[in-house]
Amino acid sequence: MSRRASFTAKKAYEKAGVTAEPKTYDEFLAIQEKLKASGITPLTFGGKDIFHWGFWVNKFFMDNMFADDPHWNAKRTKGEVSFADEGPMRAMTDFTELFTKGYVDKGWASTADNQTASMLVTGKAAQLFSGPWMFAQISQADPNFEFGWYPVPDRQGRIVVNGLNNLQGWAISTDAGKDADKQAAMTAFVKFFFSKDQYTKYIQAVNGIPTTKEPIAYEASPQMKRVLEVMSDPNTIKSMQINAFWGEDQMPTQWRNWFYKLAQEWLVKGKFSAEYMKKADAEWDANVKANAAAK
Repeated sequence: MSRRASFTAKKAYEKAGVTAEPKTYDEFLAIQEKLKASGITPLTFGGKDIFHWGFWVNKFFMDNMFADDPHWNAKRTKGEVSFADEGPMRAMTDFTELFTKGYVDKGWASTADNQTASMLVTGKAAQLFSGPWMFAQISQADPNFEFGWYPVPDRQGRIVVNGLNNLQGWAISTDAGKDADKQAAMTAFVKFFFSKDQYTKYIQAVNGIPTTKEPIAYEASPQMKRVLEVMSDPNTIKSMQINAFWGEDQMPTQWRNWFYKLAQEWLVKGKFSAEYMKKADAEWDANVKANAAAK
């Protein structure tokens, strides 16, 4: 599970007069205006790496589509919904406005994901939208850097996070499974990996949430404690990224990176419209057809 949210430079927030987490998305936008007015770039964005696009894109997709309809993908495949519908259009309009309103650093296209932490700690940007695996990277970049973490609410004030279980896990190939020695080695490794001492070290290193039935406890940072607080809140809505669903809800595998590149295209041109989302429908349908023909 990847709980992506806003990492905040405390000094930048203090300088801008921001004293509390936003309760709504409009309040989040108001914070961006305050940061911008204080003379700092509000957000860094690792646009050079294609996977980084999924952080914000999926935040808005979950807020506007999947939180209310986890079967949206299946309906898209059946032609019952469209990316040009109100929800997806609102999602990508909000995404686009982060750039067009000047909240995102202008060098986003040449910024790699692994550069975003340094931009935060060196004061080149006030915020980073990413997951808790970045806690250690930020602390390593500057052990004295003070930062916070909070989930960005949607327009209704709801907290929607990427937190449902998905199909990720350990796997062994069919050929390896026929080899008794390899199967035994894999079994031994999995047992070792999930043994309490080893798994505790791993979970602490990646700032993760255990998936085992046996309770795993470790000394968490203040930021990670906030993550755990949000994840255990019964009001938190847990969803998944568009590419994480399976079965009838599975996205055509080719579609994701194609769409991220499409988003980059409209941002470079500086104009977003329903025509782009109609292209997204057409590409989805073409991918579904091609995948069916290949079976």
